[in-house]
Amino acid sequence: MIKNDQIEVTEPDISVKEFILKELNNNPEMFSQPSKFIYSEIPEKKLLKAKERHNLSENDEILWLYDETVFGSAKNSMVITETGFYEIYGNEHKTVKWNKLIRVEYNNHDKKYHFILSEIDDYKNIIISGIHLYEKEIPAYLELFNNIALFFDNQNIAEQNEVTADIKLEYKATIKHISSLKEFILNELNENQKVFI
Repeated sequence: MIKNDQIEVTEPDISVKEFILKELNNNPEMFSQPSKFIYSEIPEKKLLKAKERHNLSENDEILWLYDETVFGSAKNSMVITETGFYEIYGNEHKTVKWNKLIRVEYNNHDKKYHFILSEIDDYKNIIISGIHLYEKEIPAYLELFNNIALFFDNQNIAEQNEVTADIKLEYKATIKHISSLKEFILNELNENQKVFI
């Protein structure tokens, strides 16, 4: 456990992939329709099409896929990977990177998900309306997205603490070096004064 001032953060003991798959498996609403698939159950043809459409790298595995097409081509789809949430609907492409996500809210008025990436700059926030859900599914999606955001936030704090610890070590080493250098210079000055006397 890492203490960051008053915030206690538990270092994640599972990988991002394991965490997301665990969250998906604990959330039956994520599979309430036959067009929603989890990692090992995604048909190969859909998987390849979705990776191509979302322009995912070979290493970025699709952990969940929602095929929004009538004939199952995954041309219009949403995917969750280790790096983020991706949606393509027609020509509209939207990407939310987990490490940038603060939280997700659902606006009942406009019936859209608001992915909050910045509290300051509203233009950085992403609004997604293409998630075609039944009303009962909304809390499940919010819980999933917000748990992932929290997981990444904890990782970021742990990484910041590691960087801070490294900086402190470098600072101590620099101070020690400066002290040694100062001592050396004073000794040299003393020796030189003795020569002149």
